[in-house]
Amino acid sequence: MWPGWLWLLMGSLAWFAVSCGPQGAPNPKFTVNPAEGVAPLTVLCQNQTPQRYPLGLFAVKWRWEFGDGTPDSTETGPLHTFEQPGEYTVRLTASTPLGSRSAEQTVRVFAPDESDDGGDGGDGGGGDGGGGDGGGGTQEVQPSFTRAFSVSACSPGLPVDITLTLEYSGTASITALGLVETLPPDWVFEGIVSGTVDNARQNGRDLEFAWISIPAFPVSLTYRVRAPADLSGNQVFSGTLFYRFDAGSLSYGPVIGELPATTGNGSTGTDASAMLIRKFSTDGVYTPGEPVTVVLTAAYTGIFPLSSIGIRETLPPGWTLGNVSGDCAPPVFRQNGQDAEFAWIDIPPLPCSFTYQVWPPPDASGQAGFTGTILFRTIATELTSGPFVGTLYPAAPTDPSDPRVTVPSVTGLDLDAASAALAGAGLVQGDVFWEHRTDTPADRVAAQFPPAGASVLPGSAVLLTVSLGPPANPETDYAAETVVNLRRSPLVAFEPGGTVSISVSFDKRGGRQVSTLTLQETLPEGWTFSGMESGGDPGVQPEIGASGTLVFSWTAPETFPFTAVYRISPPAQVNGIPAISGTVQYQFADGSVGAGIPAESRLVPLGGLDTMVAAQLSAISPECFTPGEDQQITITLSRAGGTALSALGAVLTLPEGWIWGGILNGSAPPIIRADGSAVEFAWITPPALPLTFTARITAPAAVSEDRAVFSCQAQGRLAAGGALYGPVDGLAVPRRIAP
Repeated sequence: MWPGWLWLLMGSLAWFAVSCGPQGAPNPKFTVNPAEGVAPLTVLCQNQTPQRYPLGLFAVKWRWEFGDGTPDSTETGPLHTFEQPGEYTVRLTASTPLGSRSAEQTVRVFAPDESDDGGDGGDGGGGDGGGGDGGGGTQEVQPSFTRAFSVSACSPGLPVDITLTLEYSGTASITALGLVETLPPDWVFEGIVSGTVDNARQNGRDLEFAWISIPAFPVSLTYRVRAPADLSGNQVFSGTLFYRFDAGSLSYGPVIGELPATTGNGSTGTDASAMLIRKFSTDGVYTPGEPVTVVLTAAYTGIFPLSSIGIRETLPPGWTLGNVSGDCAPPVFRQNGQDAEFAWIDIPPLPCSFTYQVWPPPDASGQAGFTGTILFRTIATELTSGPFVGTLYPAAPTDPSDPRVTVPSVTGLDLDAASAALAGAGLVQGDVFWEHRTDTPADRVAAQFPPAGASVLPGSAVLLTVSLGPPANPETDYAAETVVNLRRSPLVAFEPGGTVSISVSFDKRGGRQVSTLTLQETLPEGWTFSGMESGGDPGVQPEIGASGTLVFSWTAPETFPFTAVYRISPPAQVNGIPAISGTVQYQFADGSVGAGIPAESRLVPLGGLDTMVAAQLSAISPECFTPGEDQQITITLSRAGGTALSALGAVLTLPEGWIWGGILNGSAPPIIRADGSAVEFAWITPPALPLTFTARITAPAAVSEDRAVFSCQAQGRLAAGGALYGPVDGLAVPRRIAP
């Protein structure tokens, strides 16, 4: 039986590292592009879910349902065409052996002669559906673009240059022009190689290009992106061109491009470049009940670098995995039925040798076979080695005068009785580990090692695992103040004269179920509500044209994070950078209520000289904090607007007593100053934005509050000398109650 801390380590790696849901199922996330348009409408379903478990051992299976009666798809990110007008629900279900979860998005398809509700394209035009050119007729010619790659196949960690060519041969004047390129997951924008564009930035997976002065056509723009190190399968790029004539907002796209990886499509296969050597400490024999030490050596002769490696050893029936040791011993190991599974988080120098101990049962007989396989992943392909077989044979009967004793069974006893039983057999109680067990009552021994029936020398220690009883109920496992955070983009770019989409997400932390969720949004003066875009149908929502304070309410939202998108319209004249502020309130099944931290978005006009910077707390893990333990917090800095910065800074405010632990990864600020609860970051030369970094913080050992509140604010200075103070982003995290 493993020590309890190893189970905890295994659980942490398997559950947190892959964004799983509360029962171990993946937490699917995806977007559809475009989300609305005229029939027939082709959309790209962009899967944003982590695609496999750590070390590449388990893949996630997909099922896409499109809601239009067509067959389901099992592709990672399918293209789908909706032939008929209507409103369709696209559902993605992600499944692993630990369970399944689903997420949904809505696609609206209009009839060819049906106007979009955002259109104002003149007397004969129709908004996004076809637009007008200011004269009331249908625009015969529209701008278009093509995409060309600098390589025929991409390689992990290497750059790719992509050339966009924009063409337009019409006679109507274009008054606004922009293009959004959606990259495959984890690709990084490195800059413009050639061509001219007024604004270029990466916003998540989107590259946003904007021209303030309309260029002469054709337009050629080449940008550079870098592939992730764990590249796998065909890489899908999707772009949409946005433009405006004298009246009416129009778009062209999506334009889809696929770039294969150099190693193929990521299929699993067998590879002879990995080998396993196994040696037994007992010269090929075993004695029932006595441990056998096995030395495993893993070697690799392939030409591609490894991104993950593990070993699966199939043991003889009834044999038990024991200790693992050695200079390059795997940090993750467990017994799963007959399989002993070993895995490394960091790739060790190869060849690598380590030892493990295995115990045959007291009644073992006959030959005992071992079969080992190396599971590894190169640039983009998951592979396995051939099987490596070893055999042990039973030893001759032992000398009757052998001094060894038999380990008694102490499972089911309380700790005092187990200790007394071991002492009576000439053994001692070893380390005691406590863990939640559903199969054993609290305060009873749930497992022991060496196992009952093993033959050991007198005075040997026996490790015991004692049950804490079943795990705590999720309804009471967290602080009573289960919190819901309102999450939103701190900067929203908009085009004067058109509608603006406002996306808000609700991130629940804690185990209690929310029965009612209410959002209250305060619009800037003169702005009005234009309708819901996605996020279900709130039981309460504003009327079209409402201004001032807007109220939305949902009853019993089923899943979190829960996202809603609504549209607003600006007034004819917008000055400066207005703000939308919102608060969320929620009610639980028992009637108690809670309130989230206010969150703000700043509205930045495209094509203007106004500039704003913002900081966002995009992740804190784990989802609830434990006093005295570490947390990880991720900060993202971004900017919007047309004026250059001369300096950039940010301030992270920690709850009282929390300790700053330094940068873990990402684009570390060159200047960091921790002063009590305030941690200040500064750049003398402003970096390219957006940038992200992750830091460690530690909760105080004694905490009385049920939740911890974090906040962050970006500060900048314009080249002309003006100071900027971005919106304050806050996040509340509940305290985990010890069982």
